[in-house]
Formats: sequence, C-alpha cells, structure tokens
Amino acid sequence: MSRILVLRAGLASAAALSASASALPDLEAIGYNALSARLGAQTPTGAGVPIGQVEAFEGATGVYLPDPTRPQFAGIAFFAQTPGSVSSHATGVGLSLYGAWSIATGVTQVYCWNASNFIQSGYLRWSSANTWPLGGPPPGGVRVFNHSWNGFLTSPPGPNDVNALRRLDDAINRDDLFSAHGFAGAGYWLLGASYNGIAVGALGSAFNGAVTPPELDSPGRTMPQIVVPLPPGGAVSDAVPVVASSAALLLDTARRWPSLASNPDGARALVLRAAMFVGASRGAGWSNAPIADGPSRGLSLAPLDRTNGVGSLNIDRAHAALTGGEWPGAPLAAGTPTPRRGWSLLRLNPGDARRFQFWLTGTAGDASFLATWNRRLPATAPYYDSSVVADFSLSLWRLNEDGTRTSLVGQAGAAYYTGGNTASRSPVEGTELIRVTGLAAGRYALEVTRDDALTAEPGWEAAVAWLLPMQPCPGDANGDGVIDFLDLNAVIDQYGRAPSGPVPADVNGDGRVDFFDLALVLGNFGLRC
Repeated sequence: MSRILVLRAGLASAAALSASASALPDLEAIGYNALSARLGAQTPTGAGVPIGQVEAFEGATGVYLPDPTRPQFAGIAFFAQTPGSVSSHATGVGLSLYGAWSIATGVTQVYCWNASNFIQSGYLRWSSANTWPLGGPPPGGVRVFNHSWNGFLTSPPGPNDVNALRRLDDAINRDDLFSAHGFAGAGYWLLGASYNGIAVGALGSAFNGAVTPPELDSPGRTMPQIVVPLPPGGAVSDAVPVVASSAALLLDTARRWPSLASNPDGARALVLRAAMFVGASRGAGWSNAPIADGPSRGLSLAPLDRTNGVGSLNIDRAHAALTGGEWPGAPLAAGTPTPRRGWSLLRLNPGDARRFQFWLTGTAGDASFLATWNRRLPATAPYYDSSVVADFSLSLWRLNEDGTRTSLVGQAGAAYYTGGNTASRSPVEGTELIRVTGLAAGRYALEVTRDDALTAEPGWEAAVAWLLPMQPCPGDANGDGVIDFLDLNAVIDQYGRAPSGPVPADVNGDGRVDFFDLALVLGNFGLRC
C-alpha cells in the first residue's frame, strides 16, 4: 500500500500569523477576562505544565520551530525533537499557545515535533504494518499537545489513515493526553478525526459542519467538536492553541486548587475535556436538534451542534465546573443532592447506571449536563486491526414528592422546561450533552447509563460534568451552602424569637424564628447549593 504523507501547516497564511497580533486570543470572548476578574491573583497560568507543539514543515524540510528569540518567549526552554529551523507559522501559533501574549503565561517548557516525525518514528511509529509499541511516553511529562496542522496519508482515507488515528487514540489512553487538533475541512482528517482527541474549529469558519466519512472508524461524528471565537484575521491554526492553553490552565488548576490537589482524577485529561465541553458557551443559534413533539419530545440523537459542536470555548465556565469538585453519584435506587457545579469520573460495566440529584429552588435559565469517553484499542496483537467503543446515554428526570419520577422526554415533561433537550442518545458521538433552558424549580435526577453489551470490556471510564446557575439555598442559616445540623441548631437556638432586625436563623425572612423556619430546614435537609 502506498505511503503518501501530505501535511499542511494550516490554512492561514504563515506570514500573517507571525506579523500581526490580530490572531491572538480574544480574552473577553473566551471568558478569560471573567476568570481573571473572579480569581484575581489566583488565576491559573499553566505554571509547571509542559506543552507539546507539533508543526508541519513550512515551505521546506526542517522548517518547523518557533523562534526562541522572540521577547514574548523570554524564560521558555524549547526542546526540538529533530533538528530544524524557525517557522513563522510555528512562531505565530506559539504566541497564542504560551508566552507573554497567551493566557498560559506560566508555561516554561515547550517540546517541539515536526508532524512527519511525530506520526512516524518520533512517537506514534506509524507504518503500514500494525506494529507496537508506540514511542514514549512523551519527554518532560508532556500532557497537553497542540496540533495546528492537518493532512492525510491517503486520499480518500484508507487503512493507513485509520492506523495512524488508532495509534493516536492509543497514545491518548496510555499517556493520559489532552490533544487538540485543527479541523479545517473534510479530506484532511489527520489528526482531527481522532476519537479521543479534540477537533477544534474557528467560530464562523466555512470549514465547520463536516462529519467523519465511512472509511474511518465511527463515521458520522461531528467536526469540529468545539469552536473558538477569534478576532478578524484569525483562522483555525489560531483557534487550536487557545484550546490547548486553556487545557494547561485547567491542568494547573487541578494540581493546585485546594479541593482538587489531593484527587488525581481532577488532572485526568478526560475530566479536563468534560469540564471544557460542559462549560462551552451556547448562544441563541446553537442547537442539538431535539425532537420537538410527540412521545420523544426532548430527545436528541445528535447532541452536538452540526456547525459548532459543544459550543464556543469559555475558560471561566470550564474552570467553574472543574472546581466544583468530584461527586460520585449513586445507584438508581438511591441518591443525595449534588452541588450545581461539578464532575464525576465513572467506571461502569455494561447495563450499569448512576444517578445525580439536583434540587432547584428557582427556575434554572440554562443548565448543561455532559458525558464524554474514549475508545479502546486491543491490548494484544494485532494491535491496530480494530478498536472498540462503549455507548453511554444521558437522561434527565423529574423527582416527585411521592418518590416516583416523571420522564422529561415526551409531552408530560413539557410542563417543566421551556427549551433544549432532556435526553441525549447518540449512536456515534463520544460525547452526550443535555442543554435545557427554563428548568422549573424542583428536584431532578441526571441518569448516566452504559447501554452497550461489551461484557468483555468492564469498567469503562466516562467523565460526567454539569453546570447549573447558582441559586439561593433555602434553609441555609450559616451560609455554608449545605443544609445540615448546624442550620438546625441555629434555628432551635433562636426558636420563638421575633428579632427587631434580620438574623440568620430566620431562614424564611418573615421576621420570626418559628415552626416555618424549622420546617424549611427539615424539608431541605441534606441539600447542597
């Protein structure tokens, strides 16, 4: 079989990338300004997170390296994996990926590959034979990769392309990588069509809206999966480093945030992806095509917007979801209230399910729930002849006072929300997404189910994340976000008083601490806001 390698440095002009700051991240549009305003000096910088930058040769063999003499790169050590010379495209990508003009100003180590070497002897060790092992693990502890290039091995795609993509997905699993790839149109599927990586597009790009072809594994998947708003003059090559640098900020957060630092799950690439995906902004034009009427009303079989995937990158919302912390969920017969922001790394067998309960004290204007997972490659020879992938689904239920539940799929659920979808069951995507608007006050359960029958593949990991608007916490006398014995004791201690001014124990605000306050605490006991 012929071994054709066609690689492109990106669709944007390399000269334009290096000569103008117009392609730098739009800090307001990606939520960075909001993150910085919220966290101040605690804003993550990507400190201690090494970056892997992979570039196609620009114009001539060996031209693939960022310019280390740029003043914006002061203090950064570059490690070239093969000899090379400076590329203006790589330099332009670097300005958005790390250094003084990026959001990841704390990155001090960058490992550089040319794309041909990365795919072949440098890491994936691609060949027409399904040999193993991969190279690696990556030097320097690299966990975040940026691929602002695209290409193909054969056109139309064939077994060689499939082999390379399987190798990449195997590497992502083995080395726990967050790998962002530019998607700039059908035909150039390397490496944007990776199942376990992230296909990145530019918001408004004419290339958005493709699906993977039948020649590749899991055809019909939406490309790109996430988009980035860019200033005028920006292109896909500029969008990818904004996603990769945001991943560096999330990884930095997972390692340093007090409630996450002791939990290795928070630093898993799958969890970072879930937080980023659930936190994406979904404007008025975004839709995952829920069924509009009849018994399947609210069900989406294509949970990503066909043009913009999960939506537009928002690092502030992603950070909020990640720092909400990990919550384990419960079997379907049980369940305790879950905070309105958070995530879980589940390991489910076929037929297993987990429930997460949410108690809303008022209407939730916009709520998002998401699950994402990787595919697996065989652990024995022949290693890259096949792959296997589990199937997860999401459903949102209304929990009734009598202990029963009401499905929000179908006409009966219409009374409880105004728009969006309440179930996500894609037959091909590696991500399920519920985005529901106008969700009425009450109690709800998110159910995550593994629907496949792959009994030989137990314990499949799926990262689940959710983001709901923060609301008042009824009965929270001490303001700690939890209704518990501390609140009950506060009400009992003040019981019978009619204070001249507000006191915390007057949880219903009627000017007295009485039976109604006690009932409010007891009725919401265990609630976490």
